[in-house]
Amino acid sequence: MNYRNRVSINSKITRRRRQNLEAHAWKTQRNSLRLQFLLYPAYSSVNGEFEMPHKMRKTRKKRGSRTHGYGTVGQHRCGGGRGGRGKAGGKKHKWTHTLKYAPERFGKRGFKHPRERAANTINVGELDQQIIGLITSKRAEKTKEGIKIDLDQLGYEKLLGEGQVTHPLLVQVDSHSESAAKKIEKAGGKILKPR
Repeated sequence: MNYRNRVSINSKITRRRRQNLEAHAWKTQRNSLRLQFLLYPAYSSVNGEFEMPHKMRKTRKKRGSRTHGYGTVGQHRCGGGRGGRGKAGGKKHKWTHTLKYAPERFGKRGFKHPRERAANTINVGELDQQIIGLITSKRAEKTKEGIKIDLDQLGYEKLLGEGQVTHPLLVQVDSHSESAAKKIEKAGGKILKPR
């Protein structure tokens, strides 16, 4: 056999091999797609989570098997396979999980008194913005000295000093901060003592 014939035969072999490989790759791709479709034919989304059809699940295939592919009897049963039920082992074998995801799980951080209630407060800035609406709804009255407001009637217990005051306010309230009193006096108003 001469060199030319040998080269042509080799090129035919390589061409055929390449074609075979391409055909095989195409078949495997097609088969994998077909397999994918067979394995996951109809994923139904429930509450944003994917759920496999019941008839396609492993449990259907493993019916009659004693261990469902988990080796010795007892493996993959109860809480032993997951290191205990619930929050068991949070201070022992799951301590790293506690440190990472629940660092405030253990320890003491005081208590909240059951009868303690936060005071209902309002800032002078908010009160100043609402003043026109309060006058129109007759919950505040305009006098010669200024605009008279009873915060107890409006359901507020304390006046705080955040914001700006542009109206002369005569405010009747149980308690107030020093900054609130200064701002009201600067605008030409004053804080009245409760009755």
